[in-house]
Amino acid sequence: DDGSGSTLSDASGNGNTGTLVCNPTWVLSGVTFEMQPNIVVPDTVKFRTVFLGYSDTITVSVLNNGNDILTVSNMTLDNPEFGIVGPTSFTLVHDLTRKVGVAVTPTSLGPKQATLTILSNAVDSVKQVRLVGAADYAPAMVVKPDSFDVPLHEGDSPTRMMTIKNTGLGTLHWSA
Repeated sequence: DDGSGSTLSDASGNGNTGTLVCNPTWVLSGVTFEMQPNIVVPDTVKFRTVFLGYSDTITVSVLNNGNDILTVSNMTLDNPEFGIVGPTSFTLVHDLTRKVGVAVTPTSLGPKQATLTILSNAVDSVKQVRLVGAADYAPAMVVKPDSFDVPLHEGDSPTRMMTIKNTGLGTLHWSA
């Protein structure tokens, strides 16, 4: 060993040998294999309508399909109505996925959008994911009466009336 790397051989019994050097690079019978992480994220993640005064959490999948360890050094969002749930930095070995939670807590009605920016040691070191959805008013269901006290006997099928009313500003969907 001349100090430039370690001479290694594989365990297949095929007699293959190589040199592992600092970057690290494998040189095997004149073929070079670069060790590098590769980050894969979706372009866009859509979330369902979130009601004002409430919060919802969506997930963004981060995949390392490279052949070295991926280090995500930081993640940021450009809209204060969105927040990252959990750590903003982590590492992933090759072929693993991490689900990053993003909470949305709208403060106004209408369409909502944010950009999640991910910084890493991958060749494409800055990745962005567009987060889109909407905010609306919440419905508020009132049921009267709130209960029934009906004695039942075999063969009885009594009928009682109840009223369902929406006192909220959002659309109420229900079924029986």
